[in-house]
Amino acid sequence: VLENLAHAQTPGYRAVRPIFEVASGQASGMNGAMVPVMYRDPSPGRPVKTGRWLDVAIRGAGYFILDDPAAGGVDGLAYSRAGQLYISPEGKLVAGSPSGPLLEPIVVFPDEFHDIRIMSDGVIQVLAGARARWTPIGQLHLARFANDAGLDQAVTGRYVATAESGPPLVDTPGGLGLGSLQHKHLEGSNVDIHAELAELDQLKTWGESLADGLGIEPDFDAPAPAAATWDALLAPEPAAPNSIVSDRVR
Repeated sequence: VLENLAHAQTPGYRAVRPIFEVASGQASGMNGAMVPVMYRDPSPGRPVKTGRWLDVAIRGAGYFILDDPAAGGVDGLAYSRAGQLYISPEGKLVAGSPSGPLLEPIVVFPDEFHDIRIMSDGVIQVLAGARARWTPIGQLHLARFANDAGLDQAVTGRYVATAESGPPLVDTPGGLGLGSLQHKHLEGSNVDIHAELAELDQLKTWGESLADGLGIEPDFDAPAPAAATWDALLAPEPAAPNSIVSDRVR
C-alpha cells in the first residue's frame, strides 16, 4: 500500500497488490499454508495532458522498448509505459532523462529543427529546413506480452520479460493489438488513492489491535518514500547546455 501511495503520481506506474495462494511442496515446510504473491495490476492509467514536445502516452496495450542492459533483461531490453522522452547530447531519443536508455529502434534528430510531433502510429516528424517542412525522422515501436502480470520489475516503471510473461510481440502502434500514441500527454499511474488510503486505514486498525493483544506499542508513523508530482512534471524545463532545440522548451 505504501509503495502504491508513494508512486500515485509517477507516470505509467502500475499498482502492486498481494494475492494469497496456497503453498505447495514439503521442501518449504509451508505445504497448505496461505502465502502472499505480489500481483501487478495491468490496467492503464488515465492520460494527462502536459503540452511537452517529447511526452507521449500509450492509449491501449503496449510498452516502449528500451535498450537498458542494466535492467538485466533478455537481449538487454527493458519495457516501460512512461513516455517522458528526451534528446540525448548525441541527438538520439532516450527515456527518463537526457542520459537515459535509448529507445528501440534508435531515432536520431537533426542538428536544427523548430518543432516536433509524434503521430498516433508512432511516426516522429520534425519541422525543419529553410521552408519549414514536416519531415519524418523515425518510427516508435511498441511491445506487448501474453501475460503482463508475468513481467518482472527491474526499477520503478521499467520491466523485463520472463518465462511467465512470454516473449515480446513487437510492431508499430496500432498493429498486433497494440494501442496508439497520444502526443503531449503522459499516462498517469493506475493507483486509486482513495482505495489505497482506506486499505491503509484498515491495516493500521488491524495492526493496532494485534499490538494491543501482544502488549506492545504500535508504530505506524513511518512516512512513505517521496515520489514525483504532476506539478513538478508539468513545470517548464530549464535550458540544457548545447541543447538541440534552443528556440522553445521541448
